Amino acid sequence: MRAIASRAGLSRAALQRHRAEHLPASLRRAADASTQAEADILRSQVEAMMQRARAYEAQAATEGDLRTALAALREQRGVGLKLRMARDRIELSTP
Repeated sequence: MRAIASRAGLSRAALQRHRAEHLPASLRRAADASTQAEADILRSQVEAMMQRARAYEAQAATEGDLRTALAALREQRGVGLKLRMARDRIELSTP
C-alpha cells in the first residue's frame, strides 16, 4: 500500500481511508488474503535462500576459501534485506 500511495502522491493514511470508504468489505478481505499469501510464500523462499547462503559460507570458511565465504556473507546481507521487505509487506497488508 505504501508503494501505491507513493506513486499516487498520497499519504498511506489517505489511501487507507479511500479504501475503507470505497471498496466492498469482501473485496478488501480477498485482496488482503492474497497479499498475505504472497508475502508468506516470499518469506519462505527468502528464508530458504538464507539457509543455503549460511551453509555455503560455513563450508567455504571450513575449507579456507575466503573469497567464497565473503561472497556467501554478501549474499546473506542481500537475502536479509529481502526478508525484511517481505516482513514489511506482511505488516502493511494487515489491516
